[in-house]
Amino acid sequence: MSRNRFNPTAALVLCALLLAHSCQMFAQAGAAGGHVGGGLAGGGGLSGTGRPTGVDAKDDLRDFHAALAVQATTAQTISYRAMLKSTDAALAQLRSFIDTAAQQSPADLATRAAALAKTVEAARVENKTFVDTFSEPQRSGLREVTKRLLKADAELEQQSRMFSAQFESAKQQVANVTALGAALEAALTSFHGSQMELGEQLSIVIGDHGANESYDLVPAKTAIKLGNQGITITTSGMITQHKSSTDESVFAVELERDLSELQQNIVGILNAKFGKSDRCGNQVEILDATLGASAPVSVVTIRLHFERWLCMGGGVMNEMAEGNGSIELKLSPSIADDGKLRMTAEISRIDAGGLLGESLRSGSLGDEIRENVNAILFSVVHDATDFKDILPAAAWGHATLTHARFESTGRGRLILVLDGEVRLSPESAKVLMTELQRQPAAPAAASQAATR
Repeated sequence: MSRNRFNPTAALVLCALLLAHSCQMFAQAGAAGGHVGGGLAGGGGLSGTGRPTGVDAKDDLRDFHAALAVQATTAQTISYRAMLKSTDAALAQLRSFIDTAAQQSPADLATRAAALAKTVEAARVENKTFVDTFSEPQRSGLREVTKRLLKADAELEQQSRMFSAQFESAKQQVANVTALGAALEAALTSFHGSQMELGEQLSIVIGDHGANESYDLVPAKTAIKLGNQGITITTSGMITQHKSSTDESVFAVELERDLSELQQNIVGILNAKFGKSDRCGNQVEILDATLGASAPVSVVTIRLHFERWLCMGGGVMNEMAEGNGSIELKLSPSIADDGKLRMTAEISRIDAGGLLGESLRSGSLGDEIRENVNAILFSVVHDATDFKDILPAAAWGHATLTHARFESTGRGRLILVLDGEVRLSPESAKVLMTELQRQPAAPAAASQAATR
């Protein structure tokens, strides 16, 4: 009587053949553009199964990182929308000029043409100001679309000059006003289109009113005194209705704390904080300091001069040692479990020898510098967590922080970015939306004084 025996090798071969056949079927389904297991059309599903032959997953990652590198910051999004409003205003003014030109006298046309020229120029200035905020990765990644925008700007400048030249005399009757206006309108429309294309590359969404609409918050300015040095810190932001249900409405909040004045005055502030001039003992002078970002941390590099003096009998002072060196620190912001902002600092590099190197590495000087730099930066940024300075009253007490990071935007300007959310009942959400729609369009000069 024969007995069937289990053959492990044969079983493995069979499984391999079945797996290969299944993968081939998935790939064919993906290439045909069908859905596999509820996956995405043409892609084969969230796991990437069924990707057409020749498409590497690294390509998608490269595109993702490229898009992330050029993504607009909150401040840039605010500036972009202001820029678009300026261009829209110029278009509206131009079309009104064209529509009513037949009923206007030469003097009125000259006056209105001059006003229109100023509006167009204001739009061009807003555009240039916005482009100047680009970081190095943005300049590189947006090179082509920026070229098209600059070309459209040059054409707009030429058409605006030609248009204005026809209306310089308040007594001259201008023929073909409609044709002149149409040429300028075409240039302005092309300019506006290039701006919209740039916004898409920056991942800035300009949507209709309703869910997912973003509102620019009125910037809040805070006056801070660090020792004998006064600086002003500006916090701007945006709030977006993220989702809404019958029970709760959720709004996403992103704030940006502009630390450029701290960067400009960092040497004086550090010297006032822990620069020592002890007659007998250590003397420390801050020679230079830079404050920047390597997202998500802030990097502080300090170059200092160190002297150690010993007082002998009879008031005689002897210099025991001196030297120059540098120390680099990394400061990391985070949100603790209690929802409060935290800041930690660590020494990342020391370039010094002798007694100075020893004092920085294992003595008290290195710890003192680390603790004081951390305290200075935290004292400047933690006020941003008081949402009452920037959010409408309906959101007070309902906002929580979720994430914090440092970033560097155009020309090395350091900012702290804070992400958070606001959860409200449907009734409170309506009140918040009303407050957001009624808030002033121009930045308010709200200031608070704080002494550190």
